[in-house]
Amino acid sequence: MGFCMTMLLYKTAVAPLTETERQGWYAIAGTGGVTEFEDAGHLINDLTVGADAWTHLEGAQVVGLHDDSEVTEDDPRFNHEADDDGFAVVRSPLGGLYLAMSINVPEALLMQKADLIPGGKDFAFGEVLEKAWADFIKSSR
Repeated sequence: MGFCMTMLLYKTAVAPLTETERQGWYAIAGTGGVTEFEDAGHLINDLTVGADAWTHLEGAQVVGLHDDSEVTEDDPRFNHEADDDGFAVVRSPLGGLYLAMSINVPEALLMQKADLIPGGKDFAFGEVLEKAWADFIKSSR
């Protein structure tokens, strides 16, 4: 049995995904991180427009979330009590698959940083992100 709570969702976590054998289902493929996007809806709105648009995979489901009745019944991001912008699966222009989920600020403090790589065509996490930006700065001098 779950409990009712109000969620103040002001950050967006992203995690890499991989396709599963089931059509429309994806599995977490590694450690994610927290972005500067205010919520998953902002991420979708910002990334799915323009020449290098990302693809929002509407109706996509993630193993461990959508097949867990406690999550689908009790979590407002998955039981439609909250905004439909609390969760999304997106594909980057480079083919990367990512879960994007609105999270609370306290949860965000427990996660490594994630951000778009230079050019905005994919995400990177932690030390890989720092190296990508350092390489970009060196190459632009």
